[in-house]
Amino acid sequence: MPCLLIISTLSVMSLREDIGERRPAVDTEQMVWIIIVVLILLLVLGLVAHFGRKKRHAQREHQREQEHRRAEEQRKQAQEHQVQVHEREARASMAEAEAKQAEVEAERLRMEAERQQENAAGLRAESSDRQDEDDTAHGADHRDDRHR
Repeated sequence: MPCLLIISTLSVMSLREDIGERRPAVDTEQMVWIIIVVLILLLVLGLVAHFGRKKRHAQREHQREQEHRRAEEQRKQAQEHQVQVHEREARASMAEAEAKQAEVEAERLRMEAERQQENAAGLRAESSDRQDEDDTAHGADHRDDRHR
């Protein structure tokens, strides 16, 4: 559109020259049109620059929002991972405590088994001694019976 104004202004100027009007090189009317065209061009350039900045700003804002969402998601994932790590550590600690408890129980049972084996050995020895005494006592009785 500004180009059309410039072309029409030049056409009017050349038409006046063709008609024979002699005026100064640039008269007031031409100056006004030139100023109007320049102002319109400046306005168009200003609008283009304004909307370009606005679009760039919107794109940057959109990119910041995406980065913010991405960062939030990463923080959430890190927090979930941390919770899982703590859960695994707690399970490992519980398993370790259960293993220690099993070791203590096994040691207690081993000691009880040793005590019972000692008791059994003592009872066997006592029983064997009684058997020997009984055999000795019965053997003497049998010998006495044979000699009579």
